[in-house]
Amino acid sequence: MAIKNKSRKALKKSIKRRKRVAAKYADKMSYKKNLVAMIRTFDDPVLTKKCSEVGEKDDLAFLETMKKILRATKYGVGLAASQIGITKQAFVTRFDHTLDQFLTFINPEIIEQSETTSLDTEGCLSYPDVYCEVERTVSVKVKYLDLNRKEHTREFNGYQARVVLHEYDHLFGKCAVGEEYKKTNT
Repeated sequence: MAIKNKSRKALKKSIKRRKRVAAKYADKMSYKKNLVAMIRTFDDPVLTKKCSEVGEKDDLAFLETMKKILRATKYGVGLAASQIGITKQAFVTRFDHTLDQFLTFINPEIIEQSETTSLDTEGCLSYPDVYCEVERTVSVKVKYLDLNRKEHTREFNGYQARVVLHEYDHLFGKCAVGEEYKKTNT
């Protein structure tokens, strides 16, 4: 009889634990879903607006929000401020979507590009499930400010150059994937 009571107690405890874990997981999924829902998509007019420079006194808290949003996506490697409705010249990247390593670009300026180009498939968080071939230069040198407003000049090559150039285009209301979407859906 004592053994049955212990097993019932253990079973009840196990069921409660499973319910807590399931509820926590559901909350996490809901949180992620709400973050991803902040990304402006398809015909949102903000996606075609030219962004203004980030001022010296502008609050940069939106960049931390952008990192959270990017973490919540399954495969996102870059996000421009305009994609969440903020028309400021800033974007964040994580060149490997499985790692929590971000680069923040504030008021980026392309100072050099290679003459060599390559054609590769691109997608965009603002145009889910739309992919197209985009020709881009294979290397780019960028001057930008980081989160501490410290200036950097750095060269990016190959895939990283492609990601930087894609996000940079968003700052000027351009998106090759969006253009492809508009061509095929008009």
